[in-house]
Amino acid sequence: MFKVSFQSYARSFTVPLKTYHGAWSVREGIVVALMDEQGQVGLSEIAPLPWFGSETMEEAIDFLTGLDGVIEDWRSVPDSLPCCQFAFEMAIAPPAPSVEGEREGLERRDAGRLFAELLPAGIDALTQWEDLYAMGARSFKWKIGTANIAYELGIFKQLCDRLPHDAFLRLDANGGLSLTEARQWLEECDRHSCIEFLEQPLGVEFFDDLLTLSHEFTTLLALDESIATYVQLEECYARGWRDVFVIKPSIAGYPSRLEKFCSQHFIDRVFSSVFESSVGFQNALQVAHSIGSDRALGFGTARYFAGIKPVSSIEICEKDPNQFLVKFWSAIASNHHIFLSPSHAPETHPFPPSPKIPIQTINIPTSGTTEHPKFATHTLTTLTHSVQATQHHLQTQRINSLCVLPLHHVSGLMQHLRSHLTGGQLILWDWKDLENGHFPDVPLETFYLSLVPTQLQRLIHRPELQRLKAILLGGAPPWNSLLQKARTQNLPIALTYGMTETASQIATLTPEEFRSGSNSVGKPLPHVTIEIRDDLGTLCEPGEIGNLWITAQSRMLGYFPHIDTDSTFRPDDLGYFDPSGHLHIVGRNSDKIITGGENVYPSEIEAVIRRVVPVQDLCVIGVDDEIWGQKIVAVYVCDSLLDIKLDLNLDRSLPKFKYPKHWIRVEAIPRNNQGKIDRRSVLQLIQVHLS
Repeated sequence: MFKVSFQSYARSFTVPLKTYHGAWSVREGIVVALMDEQGQVGLSEIAPLPWFGSETMEEAIDFLTGLDGVIEDWRSVPDSLPCCQFAFEMAIAPPAPSVEGEREGLERRDAGRLFAELLPAGIDALTQWEDLYAMGARSFKWKIGTANIAYELGIFKQLCDRLPHDAFLRLDANGGLSLTEARQWLEECDRHSCIEFLEQPLGVEFFDDLLTLSHEFTTLLALDESIATYVQLEECYARGWRDVFVIKPSIAGYPSRLEKFCSQHFIDRVFSSVFESSVGFQNALQVAHSIGSDRALGFGTARYFAGIKPVSSIEICEKDPNQFLVKFWSAIASNHHIFLSPSHAPETHPFPPSPKIPIQTINIPTSGTTEHPKFATHTLTTLTHSVQATQHHLQTQRINSLCVLPLHHVSGLMQHLRSHLTGGQLILWDWKDLENGHFPDVPLETFYLSLVPTQLQRLIHRPELQRLKAILLGGAPPWNSLLQKARTQNLPIALTYGMTETASQIATLTPEEFRSGSNSVGKPLPHVTIEIRDDLGTLCEPGEIGNLWITAQSRMLGYFPHIDTDSTFRPDDLGYFDPSGHLHIVGRNSDKIITGGENVYPSEIEAVIRRVVPVQDLCVIGVDDEIWGQKIVAVYVCDSLLDIKLDLNLDRSLPKFKYPKHWIRVEAIPRNNQGKIDRRSVLQLIQVHLS
């Protein structure tokens, strides 16, 4: 049984696409998420193309609505809904990525080796091919049958004369020619060696004439509309078609059925996009890589949606993670500015698009504890840079994520993106289930789990943790005793350092380094430069504590609605590099306590207290004092009463001026959803206690 969520989208073309079927201005589709009983979530897309013979948007939505949020068997989708068939199988049982397709979805590879670029209809093709050729494209596709044949043939001859000898041209008539016109085109094509094939010169109903033409001329013919669905493909092959088959995976039905057919029958095939959003594009490309083709793929379509300025914003505030994901990706496809909000937000607020930001943004709330958190403004590009850097640093192709953190927060969102953009698996699991010892029944040794230190403390004795590929530990500084327990149990801890402003981690310690004894946060990831500078901006020597200066490809544009002009981000954190180049974080500059003229870092005191006093949780903080400037207060949680003089236990472990002046025992230390201490609330507790 699978839980089904969906959300429709509409994305405008930069310029309407002209074909024989007419001008196409808006691509409509549906983002679909299916979740199985193990919490594994798969994303896909229904991208109807009804003039090719697929279902309509209305038919797809009626089918999805009728499911009432659940489907027992994804194989039960009828053949009359081929786009739905494709989406459901790709969400649940996609083909295993081939070696050639390992990097799909992360970056666009050499266009000359992978993609055929679609040129605009008409005379604009004479100039637009040049920039694409300079970028590496060697295969081009040009729409014909949209104007007078004499006019188009004139442009065609000029285009063939201008194309370099290593460039190839595909013509696509979309079934819009008469038999006489088809012969005219083929006679002219036979005179030019750059022609790869002529696609669908006649309508679907003229199969016999198409078959005849395929034998009359040297130029290859390709079927497109005629084989839009799997049923049509099978029928045309049975009737003797042996020239080129243009397969559009997104509308062809179940991918497994298509893959089986291609393995049983040798056909000259080329795969093509139907202008899906990024979700469907990645899925269709995965099918193309899995089945394979010797021809450039017809996926050079992204620029037809580029450069459109967003005109609206949307706030995503969803408790249901499935629904969160489909709303997120439909908003991406619809080119909205996106604002992520906690699922418990009491009300929503409209966020007007900023005129200073002409591109689509993803605005992620920071994990601060103010009443109105700031939004770090990112783009899909900055987030993707983070994914690529993590992938490179961890030396893995696909990242499988076991996610127990909220998706509206950068920690949860990036776990999803790491899986989605690398072709990995995503399992959304309830934290309470994990805490109670209920882990998903999956090969944990292939999964990454992200935790904050307080979560690790509650799970530290669970044997399942040892099986994980890595436990990414961040969000707040861990204490040494916790790390020592983890190391004793041989847990695959990967200490990380990052923030919302940098799209999560920018430095990560590998599990092997952790097991060898390091408590640093590792070396910077390849997309970032981190410098340690003093208050005057001078570079610090190794071992010298200073301010972090960060330059990263994953850096936010700024805090909404402003754009930063300074490429260097200076967080409030203090740290140092050791001689081996590993980064150590010692605390936040604003948390630093100045008592009696001495600088004191809370993390140092907390580490000593945890080592010598049996506390379950702890926060050391400075409060204003007329005599000392600030005085040190320790707020702690402990099962047993420690009313004896706690500071006696610190003897010889800390200088006297670092001793807490007050010890306050509480039932629980206030923390936010990400496990970070809510210092504002802690200060309020202290004020009540001291008053």
